[in-house]
Amino acid sequence: MRLAILMIGLFTSFSLWAEPRITHDVIIDLLEKEKQFLQARDPTSISNLFTDDTVLVMPDGKRLNKNEYMLETVRMFMNTEAILRKHELIQEEISENGLSAEIQVKSVDRYLFVRGSQKKAVTSVSTWNATIVMEDGVAKYKHGEIIHLD
Repeated sequence: MRLAILMIGLFTSFSLWAEPRITHDVIIDLLEKEKQFLQARDPTSISNLFTDDTVLVMPDGKRLNKNEYMLETVRMFMNTEAILRKHELIQEEISENGLSAEIQVKSVDRYLFVRGSQKKAVTSVSTWNATIVMEDGVAKYKHGEIIHLD
């Protein structure tokens, strides 16, 4: 009996120390955080969703590192009054060990641009692929590529 209790205690301890894994819910949470931070126009929080060595590929093939992408994001925030995002997870493929995942997402973004007293609403529809990895127990984007932009 004591051996059984000891074994249960050991297995419970190991599972508490197990490295977090990517699951469907973790992916949805990452997408929702990105949406929330984008709509709040919060570049610091958005930056924390990416690994330091993230590479993002734009529709024209231009490759941006994390810092370059964040400069573009801040520039966009300076010219917008509001941003709304809707997204749909089209596809997910989680690795067997749960430490990485490949996803495809369709996003509909609505921007209210402001220049002086003029305002203009613009809608952008994009489909993008991303690689998500676990970094220090947190799911983050490692690579992204916009494959279609309207």
